[in-house]
Amino acid sequence: MAQLSNIEYAKTFLGDIETLQTRHSDSLDFYNVHVLAVVSMVKRIVADRGETISDLQVSVLLHNHGWEGETVPQLSDRLDFHDMSIWQISKIIKAAREF
Repeated sequence: MAQLSNIEYAKTFLGDIETLQTRHSDSLDFYNVHVLAVVSMVKRIVADRGETISDLQVSVLLHNHGWEGETVPQLSDRLDFHDMSIWQISKIIKAAREF
């Protein structure tokens, strides 16, 4: 599969993200994202390179790059949605590309 650009992955899986560059405003630089969207994005990035990644490896990758909380849905909006900064999203995308 053809790999997308970092912003294309972010837009495809995480929603209405305009840029991965900081705009020095919390309302513009943070996004509320669901755990499954982030996990799916990481798995897709790795799959697009022809590789596979286990759920445990996804969990380790995310936690090594600032993810707080579970990496499987807890069936609670409070636990399943997390505020992520664009720089954290960028780090996760980069780590998934280098996996």
